[in-house]
Amino acid sequence: AYPHLQYWWRVEPDVLFSGSWADLLARTARHTLDDVVLPRLSSHTAYPAYPHWKHNQHVLRGVPNDQWKYSLVSIGRYSSRFIGQMALLWAAGIIGYEEILLPMTCVKLGRAACTLSSFQRLRSGGWRRSHVAQNFRYRPTWKCREFLLAAMSHTQELWHPVKNRTCWVEYLDTCTPQGCSASAGG
Repeated sequence: AYPHLQYWWRVEPDVLFSGSWADLLARTARHTLDDVVLPRLSSHTAYPAYPHWKHNQHVLRGVPNDQWKYSLVSIGRYSSRFIGQMALLWAAGIIGYEEILLPMTCVKLGRAACTLSSFQRLRSGGWRRSHVAQNFRYRPTWKCREFLLAAMSHTQELWHPVKNRTCWVEYLDTCTPQGCSASAGG
């Protein structure tokens, strides 16, 4: 349908960005041509007790465990060539825990066919000069107010999970072409 499309983005509803999404997409395009970009890559070496390793041996088979990777996949950028490879696996009935399946498929394909990186390689454009994914975690959930303060300061960081976004919606509802009310979202 889109023969010239190079990258696909997948973003779950509890992922927020404390800056312009257009800026994030443009910065990612400028800084990496990798096929798969995920929040933070974790290794078997660093997390040998990760409970999902044992349930995904069919995905990990043939790869030395010092090369095993997983990542939260609440947000990710995927190349069309990677999506094509995934389509072949899915058609063959190969499935797995996506936090392992997606990065490990890239690892198994090899660097000539798939390159893998993380948002941690990108610095935020905000005043904190942090990593874009420094506020990306599994638990506990971020409070809306924590995210709102970062968003009002345009720190340009990914935040996950932000389940209650009421204060953010209230803040956005105050926005006009002249700006938004800094006192909103209390």
